[in-house]
Amino acid sequence: MRLAKENKARVAISQWVINECVGAVQRKKNHNEYSDHEPFEIMTGIADMIEGKIEQIDLSLYPISEESIIASRTIILEIGCNTAADALHVYVADKSNCHYFVTADNSLADIMKRSSLRRKLITININEPNDILKLFSDFS
Repeated sequence: MRLAKENKARVAISQWVINECVGAVQRKKNHNEYSDHEPFEIMTGIADMIEGKIEQIDLSLYPISEESIIASRTIILEIGCNTAADALHVYVADKSNCHYFVTADNSLADIMKRSSLRRKLITININEPNDILKLFSDFS
């Protein structure tokens, strides 16, 4: 987001990311990591952030169509990713001509770094300090 605010990068995400945020909040609530009112506040904050960022920076929120779901199936076979949601994220990044694929999913990052798409989509694992340094150095 910082690079996008500085007009150095465009951020592209699929609408599915919002569903994954909802799922993550629900899992934490189920494990009693949140009080009853916190999930609503968090989800409202995420929605406001995404909506606000679309207006403030170059952020593209891609709808998930039946066509993209069907087409993303080839990604499962091509790179051997673990979930249909991962394939959808990779598909959206590829089809929106992204240069970087940024993720906090260690497993997906490892798969992407070994995949046939690694030359087309540079994978940045935000859990890896060297990846973050590479991303920022590329934009310096």
